[in-house]
Amino acid sequence: MHASLGAFDRPRFNRSAHRALLAGALPVAVAIFLGQLYFRLVILLMSLISSSRQTGYFGGSLRAMETLVNIPILVAGVALPLLTAAARDDRARLRYAIAGLNEGAIIAGVLVVLVAVHAAEPVMAIIGGDSFRPAGAVLRIQVAALLFIALYQIWTVSLIALGRQRELILTNSLGLLGLAVFASVLVPLFGAQGGASASVAGDALLACLIYWRLRRAAGRVMVGGTFLARVCVAAAVGGASLLIPGLPGFASAALAGMLFIGVGQLIGMLPQELHDALGPHGLLASRGRT
Repeated sequence: MHASLGAFDRPRFNRSAHRALLAGALPVAVAIFLGQLYFRLVILLMSLISSSRQTGYFGGSLRAMETLVNIPILVAGVALPLLTAAARDDRARLRYAIAGLNEGAIIAGVLVVLVAVHAAEPVMAIIGGDSFRPAGAVLRIQVAALLFIALYQIWTVSLIALGRQRELILTNSLGLLGLAVFASVLVPLFGAQGGASASVAGDALLACLIYWRLRRAAGRVMVGGTFLARVCVAAAVGGASLLIPGLPGFASAALAGMLFIGVGQLIGMLPQELHDALGPHGLLASRGRT
């Protein structure tokens, strides 16, 4: 009994190990704090420089965005162990993994944007009643930020996997400053829609800054032009459902999503890994066995 207990090390304080842990975790904590400020900065500025009605419209749109923003954060968190192992053992594998995640983020981001653009007004009516329907125009603009958010979440965990988390403080600080400038210019001119535009511009800036640091650390990891062209074609077909007169918002959103995925599959937009997962030896086969 005593021998078995002796096999375990007693808890002890290791100054060097704790210092290394703190050095790695503290920059991430600071970056997360800046990210929380980033998400709330526009509505804070709007409460100071815009009307209560416009602030309310933007706040309603922000409420609809909050749930959607959590999805790329969760996906990035799941991908972190894979990227960390690849960064340690094989940089070519790391670049391949990031590029694959980029493709998935772009497809999912464009799909959500298409669906949200079509369903924006009824969604806002559900959140705040019929008086909030004008906030649908705000959500149609602001939802475009999800595409950039999905990408920079992947690039953020990639920098962490590479041990470059300190650089997130620089990128998030510059992005926060840029967002403040965009909001200060656009909100007085366009109200809630100006705030939504500032959010999109700020997230685009932040994505560019984080990619800039990632490329310096890992090399080129962006998707190819052929893939982007296919996404644009599928998105154009999906967006064409807006032209159908009298189609209810949710029905139009569902049609847009189906057209985007269907056309994307026909023209080779979906990655081969997704076809394998859904094909006869993947998810469909597992369903058949259950």
